[in-house]
Amino acid sequence: MAESVEESGVGPLGAVLSCGLHLDSRSDAVRAAQVREFLAWRPGGRDLTAYGTVVVGGDFNAEPSHRAMAPLYAVGQEADGGPGTWRHPTHEDGRKLDYLFTWSRGAGPRWQDSATGTLATPNSDHLVLHGRLG
Repeated sequence: MAESVEESGVGPLGAVLSCGLHLDSRSDAVRAAQVREFLAWRPGGRDLTAYGTVVVGGDFNAEPSHRAMAPLYAVGQEADGGPGTWRHPTHEDGRKLDYLFTWSRGAGPRWQDSATGTLATPNSDHLVLHGRLG
């Protein structure tokens, strides 16, 4: 039987779980294993799907079409679009390596396309990827 999660008084997004990931930059096999491990993670003993909204972002060291990204695109919506529709490079060399994913129980929030973008910083070779849920 599925665990019931009570979310009284937690706001319009439900119980929000936010996470940051930094995936391996050298090994495709390790990167894919890290994604599988994350998706199997049970924070607080609950499946990730038990939370009202999950937001995960970070440097995944893989371009959108990389096979390690497929499981994340299968469960979540990425702020910058799908594997073939992304608009904002997040690395100074023009690649997209950084992501913001969300998924939720029920209809859930959606990324607002007009609020998604990047911001260059002199302190990193990556750009800041930002988005707004609504």
